[in-house]
Amino acid sequence: MRAIRGTAASSVIAFRDISLVAIEKMYDIMGMKAVLFTPAATRQWRKLSADTRKRIDLKLTIYATNGSGDVRRLKGVGGCRLRIGDWRVIFIEDVRSITVIAVGNRKEIYD
Repeated sequence: MRAIRGTAASSVIAFRDISLVAIEKMYDIMGMKAVLFTPAATRQWRKLSADTRKRIDLKLTIYATNGSGDVRRLKGVGGCRLRIGDWRVIFIEDVRSITVIAVGNRKEIYD
């Protein structure tokens, strides 16, 4: 069992026993928004190659941490898109989280 120690809190959080409240506290400590996936986005994510997932995950983490990245608001529909080369992540952002709606190649994502 791996555990981490929070900087602001002295409690140890075990990964196998982690709850949503503990996740929210971790993100508050780290100053990072929680990244959540819809079921459809999860299926799309699993179809991507490991290298592509790693690239997208890095950019999503950077955006969730400090808000930097190639992000544009979508016209005509709610949400935003994050560009990572030929890949796009469509998401909705609120104060505490980023909810990923779709992940895919730029040629297919807007269909």
